[in-house]
This record gives sequence, structure tokens and C-alpha cells, in this order.
Amino acid sequence: MRRILVLLFFMLFTASAQAQNATFTFLKTVDAAQLNEILAGERADFLPAGSRPKTYKWPKAYRAKYSVAIYRVQYPSVVPEWHNQPISASGLIAIPIKPRDQKMPAICYQHGTVYGKYEVPSYSFSKTNPSGFSQYAGSYETRLMVAQYAGQGYVVEAADYFGMGDSALPEAYTVKGAEQSACVGLYNAAKAFLASKGIRQSKLFLAGWSQGGLVTTAFLEKLQSLGIKITASFTASSPNDPFAGLRGRQEITFPI
Repeated sequence: MRRILVLLFFMLFTASAQAQNATFTFLKTVDAAQLNEILAGERADFLPAGSRPKTYKWPKAYRAKYSVAIYRVQYPSVVPEWHNQPISASGLIAIPIKPRDQKMPAICYQHGTVYGKYEVPSYSFSKTNPSGFSQYAGSYETRLMVAQYAGQGYVVEAADYFGMGDSALPEAYTVKGAEQSACVGLYNAAKAFLASKGIRQSKLFLAGWSQGGLVTTAFLEKLQSLGIKITASFTASSPNDPFAGLRGRQEITFPI
């Protein structure tokens, strides 16, 4: 029992220390009209008519109700696979501007595979980055999530994953412990930041697409192990069991 209590205290202390050492840099306020343009014109540019079937119909997008404050987050974390080596990670938090409502649901979004170091949430609202090459278009999925969810009153939190954004280490692509650590670190930092603004999280949702679906599943597992309640989670095109796909291909037979 004593060991369990010590472990719980250490976990809480570590989470608190990481949250306190995080840096939140205000980037901009995006008003509802700009968010609606992301949901309409920018979405059409991202997936032009010639690249989709003629019968394809856009999913319904709800028009944004609120302006949103965008912050880039720099926070400390550790790499479990490297004996908990300390790392400085980056991410984004988008907070709806609702002065009379200090109780908001939050959604943690895990982005899909990207090939540019700055095609990530923390730079998704910036047309310039340290590389000198614009990678704005490749981070559209984060802007879409912010427009659709933060515009409806949800706090949106999105980690860059280790090695991406302003992180200096090599990319930890589909490395389970590292991706869990990146997401938990941002979650802890964001929760403390929201509390400092008098905002209380009412519900917690997780979402991810492609690689982000895999990360979401790992993140869900980690949060459950910590006793953190998740209202719901959803994924799309998640490669949770790539070996199943490989085996399936091997078992396909064709008539001669």
C-alpha cells in the first residue's frame, strides 16, 4: 500500500511539475468567419473536385459559433523507450472565447502521418516556420478540427509527437510509449493552463485519423491506466493491427 501511495504521489507531482514548466505562446484569435472559411473554401482546396468521385458528398460541417484563441505549447516530457530521457515537446491548444461559460468539453486530437517537420498542430495556423518552406497546406486536418470543434465550444488539444514541430530529437513514428508520453504531457499542461484561466473541463473526448488513430488508441489505454475518465473516443483509418492486413493479403487466392 505504501508503495502504491508513493507511486501515485510521484505521478501527480511529475504531472504538476510538467504543467507548471510549460510555455503557452498566444498566436492569434481566429474569428467565426475565418473558421467557416476553413470549413468551406479551404476544405474544397484541400480535396478538389477532380480528386474525388462525382457521387461524393461532403460530410455536414456545422458553422462556427465562437471565435477561438490559438496557443502554441512548449512542454517538458520524457521518452520512455530511452530510459525516460527528458525532452521538450510542442503542440497546440485552441480555446473558444466564451466569457460567460467557464465549463467546456475538451477534445484531444491526434494528427495523421505527415512528411514535413512543421506540418503539425503547433504550426497549423502559421504560414511560416523555421524551415523556410511553407508547410501550411499539410496541416489542414488540425485547422479542420479546430474550426469544427473549437468553433462549437470545445477546447481542442493536439500534440506534435516527439521529433516533430519544435522538438529536437528524431521522429518517434508509431513508437507507442513516446506517443503516449507526448499526448499525456500536453493533456496535463493544457489542463493546468485552463484551470489558471478559470476554465473547468466538463467532458473529455479523443479522436485521431490514420497514424493519429493508432496514437489515439494508445493514448486511451494510457489515460485509462491513470484512472482518467474519457467520455468517448473515435478513430478513422487507424492501422491498429497492420499484421492482420498483411496476413489478409497473403491469404487471397485467385482462380487460374
